[in-house]
Amino acid sequence: MPAFTDVDWRVRGFDGTAWGPWSSDDGRGLCGFVYDTEQPAKPSVSSPEYPDDQKSWHDGVGSYGTFTVDSSSDDTVSYVNAGDPSV
Repeated sequence: MPAFTDVDWRVRGFDGTAWGPWSSDDGRGLCGFVYDTEQPAKPSVSSPEYPDDQKSWHDGVGSYGTFTVDSSSDDTVSYVNAGDPSV
């Protein structure tokens, strides 16, 4: 597939008896993404409680911290925290 190709689709469910509506019904549009072969820049991560100050250890057990994750890439929309689903 060539780089930067638009990939779109629509779906609908079937329970063995009846079909549901298409996902694009009622003006919702198609599902889709752009196939992008370029790797985005690595994210930057910062924290006031856990600064990147070259110390080998910061107190952390039981101590909450806040973290900011950012990217210099134009096409990075968001990051997902997969470590704790409650965050």
